[in-house]
Amino acid sequence: MKKILFGLIATVMFGFVGSAQDKNFVSFFSSKEFNQLSNKFSIKNTDIDTKNYASLSHESKLYKIYRVSVTVQGNKNFITFFTDNDGKNYALSYENIDFSKNISQHFDEYGNLYAIFDVIKSDTNYNFKIREAFNPTTFGGQANYRVDCISKTYRTLKNACQADDFCDMMCDLNPSCLPMLAAWAATYCATR
Repeated sequence: MKKILFGLIATVMFGFVGSAQDKNFVSFFSSKEFNQLSNKFSIKNTDIDTKNYASLSHESKLYKIYRVSVTVQGNKNFITFFTDNDGKNYALSYENIDFSKNISQHFDEYGNLYAIFDVIKSDTNYNFKIREAFNPTTFGGQANYRVDCISKTYRTLKNACQADDFCDMMCDLNPSCLPMLAAWAATYCATR
């Protein structure tokens, strides 16, 4: 987890500043998982901001987790994804944030809901608190251990950033920082 936290601080510092895109990032947009997601949620390639994205190296160094913004019908949402087998298969989360209802919903590429976060606004910051998570094999079923995993991972990432003055300041300046942490936690736990 330590390596994730160091990557987190670097990512928060640079926000969505794009860098040279690696092959797994580029190949995602021609993957079967992305095609399924784009069909389900009517996402066009022109809806995706591929020039600016965030990435975080997994502690095992076997893969990176990416987060890219998607604007669909005027709403800014996010796709968080990774591959741990060199682009053959991807795990992903489609994050639909509805600030009018104060929720963030996380879906898989088939449109199955697997996590819901309550979005709480305080001053200019948004905090995310997990409401419930669903078993990936029975989406919409009963909440299971993923609630604990997502909560613990999100809390760990958030606390680590808040403990570092520079990361905390950069996170305060970046309104997408905490949603990014929530998406990474949900995606990370989807693989456990």
